Parts: sequence; C-alpha cells; structure tokens
Amino acid sequence: MQHSEIQRNHAKLGTILRHIYASEVVLERTHVRKKNLLMSFLGQFKSFCSRKSPEFCTLFQDYYLTGSYFEGLRVKEATEFDVNVVFSFPLPDSGYSVTELDVPLSYATYQLKQTYPQFPVCGKIKSFFDDDNYLIGQNVLKWFQSLLDGFITYTDLELYGVLRVKTTQSGPARTLKVFWKDYVWISIDLVPVILLDTKHLHKYTACEGINLLE
Repeated sequence: MQHSEIQRNHAKLGTILRHIYASEVVLERTHVRKKNLLMSFLGQFKSFCSRKSPEFCTLFQDYYLTGSYFEGLRVKEATEFDVNVVFSFPLPDSGYSVTELDVPLSYATYQLKQTYPQFPVCGKIKSFFDDDNYLIGQNVLKWFQSLLDGFITYTDLELYGVLRVKTTQSGPARTLKVFWKDYVWISIDLVPVILLDTKHLHKYTACEGINLLE
C-alpha cells in the first residue's frame, strides 16, 4: 500500500472516529436529561401515592430500574424506560407460600398461610386476596391503575414542564408516554411486582422477583 493511500485511510478513519465521538457526546447528554426527567416523574408519583394511599405506604419497597438503558446496552437515543414497582407484603417468610407451575418461565400463586397481627389485611389490601387467601393479581393491577389515573388527573404536572401524558396497557405493564416542553418525550413501562424470598422459589425460577400479577 502506498504511503499516500495510508494517509488517506488514516484521515478517513479520523473523520469517522470524530463523528462517532460527537454523536456519543450528544447521546450521553440526552440520556442524562431524560434519565433526570424519569427520576423526577417517579419521585412525584411516589409522593402522590404516599399521600393518597395507606396501602401504598404499607407495601411499596422501591423502584427497580431495568432494561437496555440501565443495563448499559443502549445504543440509540433513550426514549423507553422499564421500571418495576416493587411491593412486598410485610409478612415473615413462614407467612405465605408460593406455588409454581411445572413449566419454565410460567406464573405462580401466592397464598397467605395465616393472618398476622402486624399485617393489616383490611381495606383495599383485603380485596387483593380471595376467600382462600390467594392473591388476585387483577385486583392489585386495578388498584395500581387507579393510583396512576389519580396521579395524572389530580397532579399539576404542568408545574414540572409536562405538557401531556398518554397511558396504555399491555399485560401487567402500564405504559406512560410523557411529553415535556422542548419536544422531549419518554415512554415509561411501569410493572408492579411482588418481592419474594428466593427460598420460596423452586424448579425454574432463580431470581428474587417474580411476576404474580398477570
């Protein structure tokens, strides 16, 4: 290869690398901004639910952020965020049982073994269980949806620069598409999940969280 051709190739490579670097810097700035908007929105939702729902205060543990952005796999602009809303019933490990189906990645049942004085199975929480103390996933999802509806309806989101919020539903996920000023938007998939001790999980399940709410 001639020296001049090598120089031309190096010049082309330098141009490509500068373009990649410039795109990466812009992408990273966009990521940070949208992540900050996401965390602000989640913080507002948590504050609203804590004020309006004693059941939320009893059950809510934390947000678990998952998906390509939080796992370092994002290669394009961040617009979609997956967020597990983690709930846990305040029971000792002996207070409930979990039964899994004999199929990989299947669903499971959650049943209270007995009523504990420190666990207020009353009000809306009582409605989460049937007469045999099995958790009714759809009832939990309806309650969670009512919190989202109340948050969007009764919170003055315009104070935070939010122009509009659209909601959709797919399985256990509640998707919020949030539009801010300056043409910025993000899509948030909120999935309510129940936190379990791993010793209750058998067969095919190997993680601490399992979706009992489909």
